Amino acid sequence: DFLAPFAGKVTKLYAVDIPGEENAHSAETIAKSGKRAGFDAEVRPSITAAVRSAAEVAKARVVICGSLYLAGLVLDRNGTPPD
Repeated sequence: DFLAPFAGKVTKLYAVDIPGEENAHSAETIAKSGKRAGFDAEVRPSITAAVRSAAEVAKARVVICGSLYLAGLVLDRNGTPPD
């Protein structure tokens, strides 16, 4: 249900594990759900690897979603945590 609004708008879905979050769905589970929903979905070993893969897609826009923990981790690693 979460992925449904992205149908037709997403070229590729890269799933990653969230380090240190034991209760989060695994990247494998997310990728399988994405495939069931009709997305071209793959697992990447890290956030960095996922962003690098996205950079290979022409005119890519990257959407970090699904978890505030993941979004917070991305902002922290990017050096742009919210005030």
